[in-house]
Amino acid sequence: MKKKIFVSHLPNLFTPYRCLVLLLCSSILILALLLRIQGNDQFPAEQFVEIDGYFYYKQAQLISEHGVLPDRDMS
Repeated sequence: MKKKIFVSHLPNLFTPYRCLVLLLCSSILILALLLRIQGNDQFPAEQFVEIDGYFYYKQAQLISEHGVLPDRDMS
């Protein structure tokens, strides 16, 4: 008697090619993550580490107007 598979498409879901592609994509993602977070603890506390260009522009404007950044950013 033939065994009935509960989910009929499950054997075709994990083919060797798909597993290889999944492994490759996962390894690239993990490598990119490790490269991105490498050395984050070495940044000085005063250094801007945000990626917002408008934030940098606003901070630079405040420094040029007042000479220093305010203790508290009220925006």
